[in-house]
Amino acid sequence: MTSPPVSRAIVIVLDSVGIGELPDAHVYGDEGSNTLGNISRQVSLHTPALQALGLGCIAALSGIPPPRPRKRLSAEWRSDPRARTR
Repeated sequence: MTSPPVSRAIVIVLDSVGIGELPDAHVYGDEGSNTLGNISRQVSLHTPALQALGLGCIAALSGIPPPRPRKRLSAEWRSDPRARTR
């Protein structure tokens, strides 16, 4: 039994919400750029959906912890495709 192909994906673009500087930031006068980090230090962010998607893994943000580790899948689930439908 094979899994069906993924039929869709979700792409979230947060335009102009920088989360750190690029290596060439000094060329453009953008040293220290970190819009989201600076905002998180000034106000309390409430972003549960983005946190669940791993926002806290991208960079250190005030008030946004990294997500808790998920439980590992059982060996039965990984090895037996039929177990995935139970």
